[in-house]
Amino acid sequence: MFYTNFIAKLKEEKLNQLEESYLFRLSYAKFMPHIIILSICLVMTPFLLVIFKKEGLNMFVGLIIVLALMSIAQIVNCFRFKFEIKNGSIFYRTFEIKLDEIKNCNLKYGVLPKAKKMEVFLDIITVNKEEKIIPLHMHNKKLFVMVLREMLKERFLIIEDK
Repeated sequence: MFYTNFIAKLKEEKLNQLEESYLFRLSYAKFMPHIIILSICLVMTPFLLVIFKKEGLNMFVGLIIVLALMSIAQIVNCFRFKFEIKNGSIFYRTFEIKLDEIKNCNLKYGVLPKAKKMEVFLDIITVNKEEKIIPLHMHNKKLFVMVLREMLKERFLIIEDK
């Protein structure tokens, strides 16, 4: 979804009622490549064992197994990704951001640190002058932004692309 379309949909829609808690998981598009790689590895391994065992290329089969294990690790990591909004806080793995302590929250479109492509992200600045950057990789990012906009009111800004 392009950023201008995303902003337009955010401005059109309003959140009817806030729920007690929200849970946001990773978008399926982010971990589907790992599932495909794992599937290919699992299908290819028995054939490669038979073919390359005769040729003496066991190292190639070992690389396929290592690739499969790395894919499994990434899939497990993808399932652990979750943002939770409840009791006036945002929880993600090891950190908690209390909504009362947020000084400013900006919805931006740009290049994230250690990234190469343009993405939509939230730039949160707390009262302690800590900066938290949350990339919007979750499944229902529009709802996530609408909930934060509703909870933060005037502290939430949408930085439009110029």
